[in-house]
Amino acid sequence: MKHQFTDARDVCIEWCADFGKMTLDLKIEHQPIVSPFLMLDFLASLPNYDDRFGKTGITDPLQITSEFVVTMSLVTGNGFRVYAYRPGWPENSPLQLEFIEVANNKES
Repeated sequence: MKHQFTDARDVCIEWCADFGKMTLDLKIEHQPIVSPFLMLDFLASLPNYDDRFGKTGITDPLQITSEFVVTMSLVTGNGFRVYAYRPGWPENSPLQLEFIEVANNKES
């Protein structure tokens, strides 16, 4: 993906969606930091890359992060849980993402 929030640099996002376990594992290559805007765009476009999301009706970031356990690992080895939410105020606020660090997977 190229994105304005990465100064149009390439960001490789690999994913593994397990619809039996309802897990979505994201692996970010080549970037030590990921913009929440980039991740929102990726999650919103995921049904275009993987038709299983459309077939199940899970098509937007809020649905994806509430139906799946979404984890993201960075090239640094840091791991995060990813949650989308819509702030209650002001009304019609845009979706936001929250990253909660869960582990440091980098081998010493």
